[in-house]
Amino acid sequence: MSSTSGKEQFMRQFDAIVGGVKQNKVKVSTRNIEISQSKGDSYMHETRCRLVDVHTHGQVQAGLHS
Repeated sequence: MSSTSGKEQFMRQFDAIVGGVKQNKVKVSTRNIEISQSKGDSYMHETRCRLVDVHTHGQVQAGLHS
């Protein structure tokens, strides 16, 4: 990737990936707000716990997932 065109192509692809991640983050945040409003805070607390378990342990703990 020492050529200028190779670097430019890499940066375009990287920018597209970053843009996709940002869009997904907005979608997830919007969905969480909608769920929170429709199901209440206890559901969101359980969902956050599952996400923390997945992040820290790499799996959903038994009994917590739907």
